[in-house]
Amino acid sequence: MRLQSHTLKSLGVDGVNGGMKMKGIVVYDTSYGNTKKIAETIAETLKESGIEVDLFDVKDVKKLSAKDCNFLVLGSPTRFGTLSLQSEVF
Repeated sequence: MRLQSHTLKSLGVDGVNGGMKMKGIVVYDTSYGNTKKIAETIAETLKESGIEVDLFDVKDVKKLSAKDCNFLVLGSPTRFGTLSLQSEVF
């Protein structure tokens, strides 16, 4: 899977937020590795667009503050239409 940087730019995502560089966090949980692959692709594409991004497995996140980033992406496997327990606790 590959997201296109030019698609992000057409949506107005250029890595700059009012003259300040944007920073985001991508957090994921995965059962079989699929959500991890998608999270890595999202993080890589955002980085290519000039956005600073940190990527974390939800099991490794201890504490986050809203002031640490401009946005958060959360990826989780689902089972019977619900998030994984680790993602819900996060």
